[in-house]
Amino acid sequence: MPDDRARQEFAVDLAEAEKAVADSLPAAAEYIRAPIGTLTAHEGFGAALGHSPAANSAQTVYAGFTDYLAGRLSRTAEVTEATADALADILALYRRADGQG
Repeated sequence: MPDDRARQEFAVDLAEAEKAVADSLPAAAEYIRAPIGTLTAHEGFGAALGHSPAANSAQTVYAGFTDYLAGRLSRTAEVTEATADALADILALYRRADGQG
């Protein structure tokens, strides 16, 4: 049976983990997703550069690159949310094991 000091230290860790589940990880996922709309907007150069083959090629390559970045950011946000969900499950397990829930 752990002593009282060990229980207090463990409770502090659980409280910090709960903050991560409720606040930090969801906020991180939100910040990670924030630029996705801008990256996938693909506004292009329009008439500013005319219909230059080089400009058209650059636009196409850039659109592919920004789509790739947006996809990576989206996946990172999904993993961040999955981490929060897994941590919530771990916390629930610890609470049950400790007789708290």
